[in-house]
Amino acid sequence: MYAIAMKLRSGAMAEQLEWGVRKKAAAALLEEAAERGHVQAMAWAAYCSLFPQEGGERAAEEAVEWARRASDSEDLVGKAVLAYAYREGQGLEKDVDKALRLARESAAGGEASGQREVGHCYRLGSGVEKDEERAVEWYRRAAEQGYAVAQTSLGYCYRHGSGVEKDEERAVEWYRRAAEQGYAVAQNNLGVCYGSGSGVEQDSAQAVEWYRRAAEQGHAIAQCNLALCSEYGIGMEKDAVQALEWYQRAAAQGYAKAQVSAVRVKAVVEAATRGGDAEAEVAASAAEMYAIAIGLRSGAMAEQFGWAASKKAAAVLLQRAAERGHVQAMAWTAYCSLFPEEGG
Repeated sequence: MYAIAMKLRSGAMAEQLEWGVRKKAAAALLEEAAERGHVQAMAWAAYCSLFPQEGGERAAEEAVEWARRASDSEDLVGKAVLAYAYREGQGLEKDVDKALRLARESAAGGEASGQREVGHCYRLGSGVEKDEERAVEWYRRAAEQGYAVAQTSLGYCYRHGSGVEKDEERAVEWYRRAAEQGYAVAQNNLGVCYGSGSGVEQDSAQAVEWYRRAAEQGHAIAQCNLALCSEYGIGMEKDAVQALEWYQRAAAQGYAKAQVSAVRVKAVVEAATRGGDAEAEVAASAAEMYAIAIGLRSGAMAEQFGWAASKKAAAVLLQRAAERGHVQAMAWTAYCSLFPEEGG
């Protein structure tokens, strides 16, 4: 089962099954093998559940227990996964010192995921003094082994000049290496490069292609980027219904930008269904103002402008949305006016 799972993760049956399906199938096989005591499967099953986009569905606590058992058996991947869990405080109490120690043990054995984890500790200053150049060194060691996550991290460093001289073309090279292995984060990043013409000739159609590959794996930012392209007809045919679908998928994962956009585009689609582009534009405007107002009321800009100013701005937007017929905005406008401290 372990062998079949890893084959699926490495690209077997790529022509028959999309990435998301293969990852879920692989995760299920890894979990079954882990329950039967296979040490390497424990490490990978833990990884798949701690990173939900990798297909796992187990609770963080159960995943961590598998990683701990693998680590105790001196499995290098298990040590790296457990290091990540300690660094993030996922499924156990956060402990950056333990995280760094485990990552170093994994890296010392030549494990790429451990090397990348050490690099990340240096980049973040987690358990060690922040050192972006040392981070790049560790990312490079892992990236040169073909580890897609590290290749993406190294690409990020080149793109932003973090610990290394900025070089957008090198960034694209590393993103592409990882993207071609099916790593969703790299696919989205490569799409961004094509969309903006950073390190590569600008090509909106290519941007859409890479966004789609990542979006189909459940990457929320890529889903939002693909929705934006669909909404405005960038590199693809304009399609508000399709845009709404992708915005909603990203919004369901808690991605705030997509949540706001989903409200706006939903109003456009509903108004267009009833008939009339002018009505659709008014409804979209009202929905967008309402969404921004609610964001202000939830504290989105409280640190920059303070609560009082945020509430006043929200009240103004709610009133404008109410005047355009937005029902929920009407209710909130009434509330703000009845309670002056709410900004009305």
